[in-house]
Parts: sequence; structure tokens; C-alpha cells
Amino acid sequence: IIENMKKKAKDNKSFIKEDMMFHRTLFRKVKNQIVIKILDIFWKLFEHLDEPLLYSSSPLKVINYHRSLLESIKNKDYDKAKSVLEEHFVDVYERLSKYKESFN
Repeated sequence: IIENMKKKAKDNKSFIKEDMMFHRTLFRKVKNQIVIKILDIFWKLFEHLDEPLLYSSSPLKVINYHRSLLESIKNKDYDKAKSVLEEHFVDVYERLSKYKESFN
């Protein structure tokens, strides 16, 4: 999934579907249906954002977060994984904040 994201980024294409697949695959392993439902709701809402807000200003940075998150989990470094995930969602939070501000 990460390699597909990288290929699309190099071609200046959106990799939102791959991003969604990555997180769904990752969180499926948690085996917590509430977390999975929350994630599904998040993606459904996210897909309805205005086009410019869907994309990070730094796609390669987003890909690196995914890669780092995966490596942290593979190495069972869950503190690092949590930290990477929190950093990764700062970008999402900032984009959602911009969306919210557009209504004010």
C-alpha cells in the first residue's frame, strides 16, 4: 500500500484510497469494532471535504509517517508508533481546522 502511495505521489496523483486502506488494514488488527466503526465514519466524512482539503501539502511527509508507523509496529515499539500516529494526525487536524474556519 505504501509503495502504491509513493508511486501516485511521484505522478502527482491522489493516494487517498491507499491512505484509507493502510489505516483500515492497520486498525483491523486491533480487533476492536468500535475503533473500526469510528475509523469508517472518519473516512466517510473526510471524503466529503472540499477537494483542496483532502490533500496534504507534503505528500512525501505523509508517506514517511505511514512507513515509520509500520516499522514501529513491526519492531513492537508501540510508544513510537503512538507518537508517529499522533504527529501524522496533526496534518489532518490542521486541514480539518481550515475547513471549519471556511464556514466562519
